[in-house]
Amino acid sequence: MSLLVGTHLDVLAATTRQPQKKAEQRSEVTPLAPEEIAHRKGFWEFVEAHGEPWHKQHLGRLLERWRQWNQEHYASLLIPPYMLLNEPVAPNVYGDCARLSGFGGRSQIRIRPSLLAGTHPDMRRGDDYAEGRSLFTDDVLLHEMIHQWQREVVGNPEGAYHGHGPLFRDKANEIGARLGLPRVRTMKDRAKKDKGLPSCSQWPHNVRPDEYYQGAYR
Repeated sequence: MSLLVGTHLDVLAATTRQPQKKAEQRSEVTPLAPEEIAHRKGFWEFVEAHGEPWHKQHLGRLLERWRQWNQEHYASLLIPPYMLLNEPVAPNVYGDCARLSGFGGRSQIRIRPSLLAGTHPDMRRGDDYAEGRSLFTDDVLLHEMIHQWQREVVGNPEGAYHGHGPLFRDKANEIGARLGLPRVRTMKDRAKKDKGLPSCSQWPHNVRPDEYYQGAYR
């Protein structure tokens, strides 16, 4: 499988480079206000009731996956974010998770729509590959959910690692163990014991078996 470098860089990390620190500083987590929770709920109610058919189909599937994984991997601690089928921050990434949406609401996940449409260079076109493209896109969400958890639950986006430090690595390996996936390392390979492991910055795509995406991924 071929992977783009920095496929899933968090939007903040992709736009802000910070010097490496010995200890990552955590920010205080501000709980979502009732108005924020209600607005997110209203967003999804609109998508499910009034979204255009293509968006309703694919966002509906992604929301189902999000709810499943929130329960299985996060003890239902997360609140559904704003989720858009829209181009992320950089041309070489499949998705991103921003602290703020374009209108100021907290936690926005964007996933590149060409992955589902089959027009992205890494995807194969045609109905025969539609399910494989959906599985690939599901994995973009699985990755970005860790970034949401970093911000909204832990309060540590790991900016010094562009979002993919020990916290992200450990959560990816925790989830990966349940899914039967190989271990990964941090984005910056410093530990001798982790040398040779794939980077968590491209997890889980870089540890899935070649056949998992049913031939949709080039």
